[in-house]
Amino acid sequence: PVGLGWRRSCLLVSMSSGATCLNCGEQVNGNYCWNCGQKTSIDRLHVKEILTEFLLSPFHIENHGLPWTFWWLFVKPGFVIREYVHGKRKLLYPAFRYLVLGGTIATIISKQYKIFHIELEEVQVPFLNFVEREFFVYANENLTLFNLLAIPVFALGTYIFFKPKGYNYAENLTLQAYITAQQLWTLIIIFPFLQFSPEAKGVILQVYSVGTTLYSFYVIMHFFKMWNVLGFILMVLTLLYSYIVQFMLTYGFYQVFGSHLSFGH
Repeated sequence: PVGLGWRRSCLLVSMSSGATCLNCGEQVNGNYCWNCGQKTSIDRLHVKEILTEFLLSPFHIENHGLPWTFWWLFVKPGFVIREYVHGKRKLLYPAFRYLVLGGTIATIISKQYKIFHIELEEVQVPFLNFVEREFFVYANENLTLFNLLAIPVFALGTYIFFKPKGYNYAENLTLQAYITAQQLWTLIIIFPFLQFSPEAKGVILQVYSVGTTLYSFYVIMHFFKMWNVLGFILMVLTLLYSYIVQFMLTYGFYQVFGSHLSFGH
């Protein structure tokens, strides 16, 4: 069960005889499970571990597990991410390796082919008329990059609003990394349809935008096991908080660096 017991637990598996592998459930005796190969000493996720994985990701691109990770993150996303956080580290492709690989491909594709490009005259945001229209063109040109940079913001949102569930910030960061990575891999998959059916590009991107938002709702509520009104309210508050902070940071970045950088041009 998730809660105070999970918060107090260090999730460290004893290497003494009779210990159980968190990944496959086999009895183990030693540093690695004889059945699946996972380490028998598995601690809770921490920011230092995540930063190390992120920095070393380009040098550790693996082949095994990638298709299965994509499949399971569609079929049972909240469940498999929760299992990964709880110690089944062989269940999914490592979160930030999955993110770096998908994010790199998606960013190159989106910028090279201007997937999210909009013309200045197309910008209509009446409730934000104090913001320069050029900012929205700029933000759309670099949408994939800014979504990657917003992961820590969304992780802070779930950490704050779902804090009673007992997950630390690093575990929320892992959750958001998987969500964003899956959204980016989906963009990669639909990219050929955008190229072969340019007349349907607007509709496809609208469906993609709505679908990824609903996906975030589903995964987070599933991960925290809060399929109720309170869970829905907390999810709405999380997204509102995260989108507002993301907008402020993006707009601030644009004000400081926008005139000096030429992303998307």
